[in-house]
Amino acid sequence: MAGYGSEGAAFSVVLFEHIGLIGSIGLACSLELGDSEEAQAAIAANVSAVADSLCALIENHEASASPRLDDHIIDISLALMFLMLAERHEQAKSWVAEIARRLDYCFKAKSRFPVSTDSLEDLVDLEVNPKDAKLAESLMRTSWSLATVSAWCVILDLDEHYAMLSCGAAESYNDVCAQLWHPTRDWHTHWYFSRSLDLGETEAPYTLPPAIEEMRQRMEDFIGLEDYDWVSSSPSRAAGIWAVDFIASRHFRTPVPASAWYRLRNPAPQQPRNVG
Repeated sequence: MAGYGSEGAAFSVVLFEHIGLIGSIGLACSLELGDSEEAQAAIAANVSAVADSLCALIENHEASASPRLDDHIIDISLALMFLMLAERHEQAKSWVAEIARRLDYCFKAKSRFPVSTDSLEDLVDLEVNPKDAKLAESLMRTSWSLATVSAWCVILDLDEHYAMLSCGAAESYNDVCAQLWHPTRDWHTHWYFSRSLDLGETEAPYTLPPAIEEMRQRMEDFIGLEDYDWVSSSPSRAAGIWAVDFIASRHFRTPVPASAWYRLRNPAPQQPRNVG
């Protein structure tokens, strides 16, 4: 497994590509609208089959908990959203717990962490020069992964794991700037055509308060902000093809907006395909 065994960076890159792909396929199945009992049964069967495949991939490859590029968090987010919609909550919880543990260790060790530049060249350089402290520090200055995994710990009630990351961000790796990217009101004018990072807003530093309840409240407050309501403002969702938004996120390597996955903390069982 990447970071803990013989499978290195190249294996990790390919693995997360597949995790993101299966997560996207799963979301396309989950968000499909069935107009009859027969259609809904077929959708449910497809969702179950894809979820089984994703869970097997994660469980059989321990490297799935060791992202090596920061934008692997896009693939992780897509997969986690699908697992939640497919009601595989325990599998999602176990996966996030392991990712959090390894992320904390790797940032403390300044080794095999998700490279902030998302550059394969930088990843190879870090692999070849694992003891170059200055290089490591330069490649862990910012992190989508730290912010996103911490928030998923809140969603999945992983209080101890959140506390571990919050403490690490305040002490052992306080030079790592956790951050989240949010699309703004006109996001749909460019979302489907190109990468959108330069056209949204970055929440940085994304602070991790010691009290998890404070973090929960901050996430709840964010969901209520109309200017960042990616879910309600989606033209694809209004047209019944919301999966296109997530496919575009993976294709153009744009972070999955927190507006979508923040609200999965307590999903209503009767509304699995609407996400709010």
